Amino acid sequence: MARDFSEHSEERSNQLLAFAHMEVEWELEKLIETGGVDVYSSDFVCDIHRRFYEQLPEEFRTARNETGVAYRIAPGVLRDFMVDVGRHTPPHFESLVLFLKRFRDFYSSLEILKTDCLVAVAAAHHRLAWIHPFGDGNGRVARLHSQALLRHHGVAGLGLWSLSRGLARQRGDYYRFLEMADCERLNDYDGRGNLSDAGLGAFCVFFLETMLDQIRFMESVLDISQLRSRVARYFQYEEVESHRESLAAIVHVLVDEGEISRSRVRDITGKGATVVAEIVKSGLDAGYFSSPSPKGVLRVAFPEKMREALFPKLYSIFNLSSI
Repeated sequence: MARDFSEHSEERSNQLLAFAHMEVEWELEKLIETGGVDVYSSDFVCDIHRRFYEQLPEEFRTARNETGVAYRIAPGVLRDFMVDVGRHTPPHFESLVLFLKRFRDFYSSLEILKTDCLVAVAAAHHRLAWIHPFGDGNGRVARLHSQALLRHHGVAGLGLWSLSRGLARQRGDYYRFLEMADCERLNDYDGRGNLSDAGLGAFCVFFLETMLDQIRFMESVLDISQLRSRVARYFQYEEVESHRESLAAIVHVLVDEGEISRSRVRDITGKGATVVAEIVKSGLDAGYFSSPSPKGVLRVAFPEKMREALFPKLYSIFNLSSI
């Protein structure tokens, strides 16, 4: 994130790709927050591809086919040639517009219930990868698109967990299940389309279990159930300039509730108005909590000086990742 990339070419390439992925993921989150984005449209899919490659140096704009012939990658432009992906031959390039239109019409349908939206995200991930709309970067686009869909449906994890990280940790299984969903229908009991319904179902289960695994992993790392006790230990043992007990009490409530009105501080601390004003100023100055305005609500905050004490498992993961 500090743009201090490795001097080794392969490692540097991986770092640049990862950095571009994260940048585009944040851009898409902001875009979706504004509303009115047609997340299943071909325009949005092409925009993801364009944004990703525009984050990368010129050297990433060239790829090679299976015979070793180099070709140019045009950011955000659908491929105009045939490709093979392992044992899968994607649709003819002249049919891509029609396939992407069908993709949009089907997955944006109001007939898909809210309770089925996550299954639809999983299925759409495979179908977009199967269409293979671009000459290169289709895997990245599919994963970024799925993350954008999760944001669209309100289940993106707010940065606490990452679908792409989960899929990367199970790279072999990820490609194996994608390949299973690429298979043609096995028999008359295997769905009604050209592709295997059982294969797609297996991929969807894998996809959803990967999400669940990431959520459980971060839940164990953050260990929220013990956060109040860690807050208490921090204020008991760490140096606090003034109002130690009152600040600890306020932060305890904020950990439970997220935000409180300033008037609640008097009830929590039992102090008078003048002292309450001092406590609030002290807590804001120290970063123990925050406020959107001079008289606004108080919100939970985790200043850098508290993070190792409050989230020791998370801190150790970041330390190890930098070794």
